[in-house]
Amino acid sequence: MNLYIKVMGLILICTLTACQNETEKAVNAQQHFMCKALIQGFLSTQHLTDYELNLEDHHPLKTQLNYTAQRKSAQRLMPQPKQLQFNCIQGDNAKVQLHLVDPTQAQAHVVLSLNIPKAIDIKRLTAYQLPAQP
Repeated sequence: MNLYIKVMGLILICTLTACQNETEKAVNAQQHFMCKALIQGFLSTQHLTDYELNLEDHHPLKTQLNYTAQRKSAQRLMPQPKQLQFNCIQGDNAKVQLHLVDPTQAQAHVVLSLNIPKAIDIKRLTAYQLPAQP
């Protein structure tokens, strides 16, 4: 009986650990998706569409993701930085901030901030409704 309890406990722990890893992967993928979209949107609005985005040092459940944007082609006619650095910080589930890093002055400037509504509010706002009856 004692061996049975130990085996069942081990199976339960393994199952819960596997579920946690899948949840962590989903959260990381969602954060990367949001950050990448914000950076690409920022670059597009600044007419910097010839940059390629790379994720630097990615760690599981990290609240800050670091990205570099490198120019795809070497256009030497226009004075632009060759590489841009971005920090994307997710403070909690409701707010994401995008910082453009100035490596010469060791400063980060907030360029975009996004407040994400709660899932229940999004569901309520986007739910289908029956048309009003006259």
